[in-house]
Amino acid sequence: MLFIWYRAYRGFFVIVPEVFRAVQDKLRKGVTEAETELNADVNPETGKLRRRSEVVIGIGALVVTFMLTAMTVVKGTVSGIRMMTRSKEAKEAMQSEMDLAPKEGGEGL
Repeated sequence: MLFIWYRAYRGFFVIVPEVFRAVQDKLRKGVTEAETELNADVNPETGKLRRRSEVVIGIGALVVTFMLTAMTVVKGTVSGIRMMTRSKEAKEAMQSEMDLAPKEGGEGL
């Protein structure tokens, strides 16, 4: 149980923030590289992204990270339920095989 709590803590407080930063950096790099006169996301005086672009990139990174996290939680839950269901079916199948009497006149070992 302690291991599960550790993995949940590590996933939520260590890995998810790193994913957010990576997505934000990729979005920021994409916007900066695609700079043209039409979008003017980079301030020509400082060479940094404008505040509105930083906000939009932050919101975009938050949405993408949330979607990745939600998909991971859903897939993990579904996988766990399937595993538990299959385990019950496998246990029942093994139990029914054990309950069967050996066949008479069958080939021996």
